[in-house]
Amino acid sequence: MGDSHKRIEHYLIAEAPQADFLKVGHHGSSTSSSPDFLAAVKPRFAVVSVGFYNSFKHPRHDVMQRYAGNHIQTYRTDLAGAVSFFLDGATVTATPVPR
Repeated sequence: MGDSHKRIEHYLIAEAPQADFLKVGHHGSSTSSSPDFLAAVKPRFAVVSVGFYNSFKHPRHDVMQRYAGNHIQTYRTDLAGAVSFFLDGATVTATPVPR
């Protein structure tokens, strides 16, 4: 998702995307992860790439609540550090990397 925001998500929804794993857009800012986009993609896992105590206050609380409300297991690099995801075409396994 990179820095994609709601306008780009709107276009992606038209493509009927689905994924078990989602990289949270724009570091969890309020400009991404719209409810419609999450409903279309239906991820089971998500990762937020974000620095600890960043000046933008990302990820936003309301965005993280949106993921939790959709029962998406979410990992944050500011809290968990690096996380490895193993995808084999049928399953997804998340493993935090030991610090």
